[in-house]
Amino acid sequence: MLKRSIIQLIEKYQNRGGGKVLFGIDCNYSPSCSEYMKICINEYGLLGIYKGISRILRCNNSDLVDTIIDEPIN
Repeated sequence: MLKRSIIQLIEKYQNRGGGKVLFGIDCNYSPSCSEYMKICINEYGLLGIYKGISRILRCNNSDLVDTIIDEPIN
């Protein structure tokens, strides 16, 4: 129940435009940080939030030119 609620909040954030529209920032990673968080929560349950937050903390390096492909793995 909590897992589904968190995913619904992430989807609402994405539907409103995500970081680009709401904060004026671009994600340096593919998939986006919010999509990565959803993948981690689906794969690891609520413990996936830790992986997602650590990814968000690495994101938005304004000096980075290229997009980094980053898939959640063990």
